Amino acid sequence: MKRRSALKKTAYLMGGTLSAASIATLWQTCSPDRAPDWTPRFFSQSQFDTIGAIAEQIIPETETLGAKGVGVDRFIDLLLKDVYSKQEQDQFLKGLIEFEQQCHRELGKNLYECELSQQQIFLRKHQTEMLQLIKVNKETKLPFFLKVKELTLWSFFTSEQGIKQNLLYRPVPGKYEGCITPEQKKVIVGNHV
Repeated sequence: MKRRSALKKTAYLMGGTLSAASIATLWQTCSPDRAPDWTPRFFSQSQFDTIGAIAEQIIPETETLGAKGVGVDRFIDLLLKDVYSKQEQDQFLKGLIEFEQQCHRELGKNLYECELSQQQIFLRKHQTEMLQLIKVNKETKLPFFLKVKELTLWSFFTSEQGIKQNLLYRPVPGKYEGCITPEQKKVIVGNHV
C-alpha cells in the first residue's frame, strides 16, 4: 500500500477522534496567509519550524503538495491561537518543549535543522515510544507527537488542495436534476454514491 493511500484511509477514520474545538473550525473559512514574510501568531519561530518539519515528514510533497505546501503549519498555529483553550495551549506547548528537548539530547540540534533521514529516524522512534506509552497506560492523554499527527492529517485533508488532489471530491449540493427516478441515475451526495 502506498503511503499517500494509507494516509487517506487514516484521514477517513479520524473523523470521530477530533475534539469539539477542532470540529468547530471546520465550519470556519480559515485560509492561512501565503505571504512569504508570514510570522507565527502562537508559536515562536523555532517552534513553528519544528511543527512544519514534523508535518512535512507526515505528508511530504510528492506529485501533489505536501503539508507545508497547503499551509498545515500555519493552520495549526492559528488553530492553537484562536480555538484552543488556555489549558489546551499550555499542554500542547509543554509537549512541544519536551519534544524539542528530547531532539536536542538525541540529535544535538533542532529537528528542522537535521537531514531528512535523521528526521525520519527520530520521528519513527518517537512515535513508537508514544504508542508504547499509550499501550501500557490506557489513561494517558494523547501525546504531543500523536496530537500533531492528528492535526496535520485533519488540516491537510480539510484544505482545498488536500481534498481536491487526494480525495474523491464531489461538491455538495452539486448539479440539480429535478424529477429523476432511482432507476434512471444514481444520486450522488458529497462523497457518497
